[in-house]
Amino acid sequence: MFEVGDRPLLTVRATAGFATLWLAPLLHDFQALHPTIDIRVITAAYAGDLPAAADRDLEICIGSGNWRGLRADKLLDVEVFPVCAPALRAGLDQPGDLKNFDLLHVVGYSEDWHSWLRAAGVEGVDPSRGVQVDASVAALQMAQEGAGVALARSPLVTGLLDLGRLVAPFDFALKLPEAYYLVCPNDIAERPSVLAFRKWIISKAQITG
Repeated sequence: MFEVGDRPLLTVRATAGFATLWLAPLLHDFQALHPTIDIRVITAAYAGDLPAAADRDLEICIGSGNWRGLRADKLLDVEVFPVCAPALRAGLDQPGDLKNFDLLHVVGYSEDWHSWLRAAGVEGVDPSRGVQVDASVAALQMAQEGAGVALARSPLVTGLLDLGRLVAPFDFALKLPEAYYLVCPNDIAERPSVLAFRKWIISKAQITG
């Protein structure tokens, strides 16, 4: 926990995708409710590990919710499904049509095209072909530009779907056993600024989830 003068500064770490696509559009609401608390958001390439937390107070992670010595508040369940630009929708009547498009891959995600195609019972599509990137925001931006079809996590892509920038051509979604959690050390979980953020983000997750 840092302070700027007499104002608490709360540092939150999340993946660039979660920070950009889910947290950023909502954060103004927290600032309006708690104008005396400043927020610093730092991003990570991967949100499944929990190294030493000296540089942050809170972390938004995807996992099982069981981290020793840490308080974990469940935020959002996760489903994975293909998304593409509206212009590509006409060529995707059924999942087998994916063979005609580049697949966009996010390196490091445990869920991948092989997992989704197998769960959906799709054959005849090479799950390894296409373009690999190291961040979900890059894959989703490429999908918006019509460069291929991406696998999207439901909490991150909801806004883009609502705006019509992306569409989900198929009904099937693969539900992951993991979920997004807000995690912090037990010894700071009840600090006023930490508690305010915890209560706020849990309420937002209940509304958007």
